[in-house]
Amino acid sequence: MRGGRVVLSIALLIAALFVNMNAELVDSWADRPVAVQQDQDYELMTIQSTEEWLVLQVEFPDNPYSTSKATGLLEGDGSAEQYIEQMT
Repeated sequence: MRGGRVVLSIALLIAALFVNMNAELVDSWADRPVAVQQDQDYELMTIQSTEEWLVLQVEFPDNPYSTSKATGLLEGDGSAEQYIEQMT
């Protein structure tokens, strides 16, 4: 394990020396313009009136699952259901 660290350290030092000695080359490489990605028109799928979402209940040994808390998150005031209705 120690030998691997030594080899990695030496490789990093050699790379740092290369960058230091060839600053113009590295700068010209870093200053090259990045290709601009063209925006393409994609057809978006909208939320349908009858969506069905899978919701998994996860229970941990020291923290039992609260059904009332899950119901509050998924239904009622300030819930995911209300949010989705507002977004559509």
